[in-house]
Amino acid sequence: MGYKYVVLGAGRQGVAAAYDLAKSDGTASVALVDKDLPSAQLALARIRKLLAKEDGAQKTLLKAVQADAGNEKQLKKAVKGRHVVLSALPYYCNEAAAKTALACRAHYCDLGGETRATRNILKLDAAARTAGVSLVPDCGLAPGLSNTLAAGGIEQMEICQSVKIYCGGLPKHPKPPLGYKLVYNLEGLLESYFGPAYVVAKGEVKKIESFSGLESVVIDPLGKLEAFFTAGGSSTAPWTFQNRLWGYQYKTLRYPGHYERMKLIRDMGLLDRRPINVNGGSVVPRDFFIRHASSVLKFPDDEDIVVLRVTVCGKNNTRNIEVVYDLLEHADPETGFSAMERTTGYAAALVAKLLATGSVRGSGAATMDCALWPRRFLEGFRQKGFRITETIRKKVSHH
Repeated sequence: MGYKYVVLGAGRQGVAAAYDLAKSDGTASVALVDKDLPSAQLALARIRKLLAKEDGAQKTLLKAVQADAGNEKQLKKAVKGRHVVLSALPYYCNEAAAKTALACRAHYCDLGGETRATRNILKLDAAARTAGVSLVPDCGLAPGLSNTLAAGGIEQMEICQSVKIYCGGLPKHPKPPLGYKLVYNLEGLLESYFGPAYVVAKGEVKKIESFSGLESVVIDPLGKLEAFFTAGGSSTAPWTFQNRLWGYQYKTLRYPGHYERMKLIRDMGLLDRRPINVNGGSVVPRDFFIRHASSVLKFPDDEDIVVLRVTVCGKNNTRNIEVVYDLLEHADPETGFSAMERTTGYAAALVAKLLATGSVRGSGAATMDCALWPRRFLEGFRQKGFRITETIRKKVSHH
């Protein structure tokens, strides 16, 4: 029979996820849903071309479906009869998508990234248990893979003290003006830079100012990078681990100089949401910046890289140890998928497959670090060709 998946959103990560699901063992069909039907059709043509190179992958039924995520009736029609819904929609559409999946008794996962939306989905836990389905928000790179690796490190400790996560999607060769290449939606990027950020500090969840805490981090072979607090990357992990850990934090990685340039843009008011008068017309500075900078920062011909480091510190047999996970991923010339598309889209696709096969802790609503067995996810992710190193070493002291 095989499993029937539906991917909502024919954007960059959604297409990568649909491709990965289409070539996965046990997949019967993948429906790619978008309000712009030609975009979905174009994406499926690309996927079919890639699958033609894969041995025996052509048996998967692929279908492009037109539906508006804001239209409950259209969304329900697109989802009905599917085993798993994977939402690659903007974060503000995910709550409605999760409720639709629940109403259709389908499992659900998404790329997430916005903690308030995630917490609203987690409130559906009791209803999901009753329906016998699993709802797993925040299943991309960070949040998602990063928090799950952290959970895997925590599991290896008798006493766990702290978690530090550093993650960045970067251009392989940085260029002006920001030393940055857009690897996803600029609106989402600004939300992460300046939205509310949460950490565990001294054993308690604390809300801190995002775009703060600037520090230097050396990651080979890239050398010195800069890191700062951003919103969304920790997801709900601070609340999950607050009574077990002294510290839990997430920071975004960028090339040196990016922080100061973004700070200048913010301090000049170019990210303000309050309209200003320009030649007799009303202009919202943030809207103008997003519209204009989105094209300036695209650099479509430049390769991206993804860098992730998760450091977990604690004790085993009274010895101070740390578990360090490192990932440095490049674009794939064979498929044409970028590093960010692959690490984010393939991570969500793996969660969708684990949901379809019942390889999760049970029904209900929970984020990846709680819903999955971290070791099983890590093994599945490595089987996709990702090189995640795991280093366990004695640590002299804790800070």
